[in-house]
Amino acid sequence: MGIVENGSEQLVAIENPWNAVGWFEVRTAFELFNRAQYSNAAKVLSELLQKVQAHEVRVIVEFLRDIMQAVADWDAFQHARALKAMERAVRELPKVQGLIEAEFPELHLLLEWLETARDHLRALKIAKDGALPLSEPLCEELLSNALRRARLEGKYEDATARLYSLFEKEVKRRLLEQHNLDNSACLLDSIPETIRDDYSRYADEKNVCRFGLKGTVHLLQALGSQDLFVERYLEKEKEIDRAIGARNASILGHGTQPITEAKFDELLILVLFVLGVKEDEVLCIPKIQKS
Repeated sequence: MGIVENGSEQLVAIENPWNAVGWFEVRTAFELFNRAQYSNAAKVLSELLQKVQAHEVRVIVEFLRDIMQAVADWDAFQHARALKAMERAVRELPKVQGLIEAEFPELHLLLEWLETARDHLRALKIAKDGALPLSEPLCEELLSNALRRARLEGKYEDATARLYSLFEKEVKRRLLEQHNLDNSACLLDSIPETIRDDYSRYADEKNVCRFGLKGTVHLLQALGSQDLFVERYLEKEKEIDRAIGARNASILGHGTQPITEAKFDELLILVLFVLGVKEDEVLCIPKIQKS
C-alpha cells in the first residue's frame, strides 16, 4: 500500500451526495402532488430536509415542502392552517422565486397561483374555531374538492358526497340571505299558507320545522324567489332526484351500490348547470408540468 511521506497529505472535502441527488426526490414529490397526494409529497420533502446540507438546496426544499403541506391542509378542509401557511408563502415568494425557477422552471404556474390560493382562502371568512360561514366561496370550495377526488383519485363516492353537500348548503344559504329563514329551525307560521300544510309534517311540538334540500327549494319557489339557481334546479328537478337517488343508494349513503364515474358525471353535469358554470372555470390546483 506504500508509505505516505510527511507533509504530502491533502484534505479532501467530500460533498454530501444528497445535495446533488436530492432533486430526484423533489421530482418524486412533484409526481405525488400531481396525483393529489399532497400530504405524501410534503412528507417526501420533509425526509429530504433531514439529508441535505447545502443552504440553497434547503431553502428550495423547505419552501416547496411548506406549500405542499399547505395544499394538503386545504384539501383536507383544514382551512385555517392552510391560510396561515399560504400567507407566509406569498410573503416569502419574492425572496425565493428566482432561485426555485432557475432549478425548476416547471414550477412557475404553481408559484404564480399562490396568491390566488391565498385570496380564495381569505374569501372563505374562516372563523377562529375553523368554522366556515355559508358563502359562494364555500360552494366553489366543495366543487373544486369534488373534482379533485373524482378526476385525480377516482374516489367517486367521496366526490358525489361533496356535490350533494354543495346543493344542501347552497339552498340553505339562499333561504337565509333572501328571507332570513333557517331550514334547520323555521317556524311553521313563516311558511306561506299555500304550502304550509305540506310542511306541517316537519314541525315539532313547538311548530319549529326542519327540512332538507327539496323542502328548501320548494319553499324558495313559494316565497317568489327570482334566483336563477332555484329556477335551474326546478327545471332539472327530476334528473337531480334520480342522481341523488343513486347517491342515497351508495355505500356512503344508505345502501350498498357503489358510485361509478358515470353516475358522478351525471350529478356533476346537473350541479354545473344549476350553478351556471363550466368545469374548466372551477378553481383548481395547478399541476406541475414535466420539464
